[in-house]
Amino acid sequence: MTSPAWPSGSGEMARLIRAHDWAATPLGAQEHWPGELRYAVSMMLASPQIASVVAGTGRVLLYNDAAAALYGDKHPGTLGRPVPETWPDAWAKVGCYYDRVFEGEGVHVPAQPLDLERPGAGQVFEAYLTPVRDAGGAVVAAHMTGFEVGARLRAEAALTRSGEREALLLELSDTIRTVSNPADIQQAAMRLLGERLGLSRAYYFAVERESGGWVHVIENAYQQDLDGPSMVGRHALANFGNEMFEGFARGEVIAAADVAALPSVTAEELNSYRALGVTAFINVPLLRNGEYSAGIGAHDTRPHVWTEGEIGFIREVAARTWTAVERARAEEAWRESEQKYHALFAASPVPFFVLSPEPPDFTFVAVNDAYLAVTMKTREGLIGRKVFDVFTDDPSRPDANGPDQLRATIARVLASGRPDVLPRTRYDIPRPRAASKNGGGWPSPLRCWTPPARSPRSSTRSATRPIYTLPKWPNRRIRLGKPSCWRSPTRCGHWPTPSTSRARRRACCASTSTWDGAITWS
Repeated sequence: MTSPAWPSGSGEMARLIRAHDWAATPLGAQEHWPGELRYAVSMMLASPQIASVVAGTGRVLLYNDAAAALYGDKHPGTLGRPVPETWPDAWAKVGCYYDRVFEGEGVHVPAQPLDLERPGAGQVFEAYLTPVRDAGGAVVAAHMTGFEVGARLRAEAALTRSGEREALLLELSDTIRTVSNPADIQQAAMRLLGERLGLSRAYYFAVERESGGWVHVIENAYQQDLDGPSMVGRHALANFGNEMFEGFARGEVIAAADVAALPSVTAEELNSYRALGVTAFINVPLLRNGEYSAGIGAHDTRPHVWTEGEIGFIREVAARTWTAVERARAEEAWRESEQKYHALFAASPVPFFVLSPEPPDFTFVAVNDAYLAVTMKTREGLIGRKVFDVFTDDPSRPDANGPDQLRATIARVLASGRPDVLPRTRYDIPRPRAASKNGGGWPSPLRCWTPPARSPRSSTRSATRPIYTLPKWPNRRIRLGKPSCWRSPTRCGHWPTPSTSRARRRACCASTSTWDGAITWS
């Protein structure tokens, strides 16, 4: 009975091993191989991983289909031949590991590059070498199982770079968070970018469009060589190759590893680059509402191939810097607006007051001098107090409903978020003792008071949004005497004055007048 052909299997390497003239090799004919070696070869051929067997003192190589796919032109000529002859460069690196295996030691071979001058070369492998022993315990071969780890190493390297980039971006955020001036934010961010990437120059620029093309406006810049040409100022891109920068308007990054190698750059444009000491550059545009508005530029005095990692990092720096600059400018404008508002608030001849909306109570937050004069109160007597504790009902007039009307209109404003008009309302104000020869109490010479109109004014700096008041004075009021009576010139035909005759005053002041007002919520 004929024994089945060995090794079994339909793969290419199983067929080649069966057909090979092993008697002409240092291993000798297959029938003389130890059973342990034959078993190791069978296991190698069955492995889906890259696997090989280096056998005997001659270090003869056998390998499987997965390994053959990597060997390129070395396959199949390397089968059955000593590894030191067919792979001299590789053996110089890994021979020591195999020597240890033949001494009986299992060995882990760390990542090794495989450079076979073939498509797909440059892969990186790590391997595990196991001794194969015969029945007497002698090592007759080394079994190798290999794993391609290049992709894993590249991923790990990318993660490391990503971690480093995130650390740099965190450092950037921490740096600009403590800076409130837009120019200082730009300077701090550009310094970090330039120093971390080892660039000769980095700058933040605004963009203007002129008849001749784009213009970059640079207020400050990081510069490694302080004695070199400065980028601060206005730079027309037409001097550097206007057509090359047209992609800016579409948000495209423009980068050059070496401007001298750009085919589209003229001699005159090249001189413009050289005058600034620019060999390599990158510009990252920033779009506001789809329009090219600003960006970040970086230069190097040497040729510089801009990697995807660097471009991504510069993009991140550009976006974060722009956000911080815009926020700082908005806060700066807000502070200026608030200063103007407070100056107008304090100086206005029209009474103003501000309430903090905390239903059912409304507390005085601010009042101006005109309001204090009208109500005959002091600022200390109002700020921090509830409006309805200060201005209560007149106990001598049970039919008065001034506080109820004011409370109702404020409630409507808070509920709807829209302005509300307070109807004509009588609201008596207590007269302080010092304001009259007759002493304090009710009624007040200021018999009629109606809450003024309130203009919406948002406040993003506090948890609650205060009600701002803007008095609306349809009738100019003049105190005429007792009984107090303020009237409109449209009904009297003239403005009463202190010199107006008593009879004429009586004609004008036939009844106590009221005020119109409106309230808005912000």
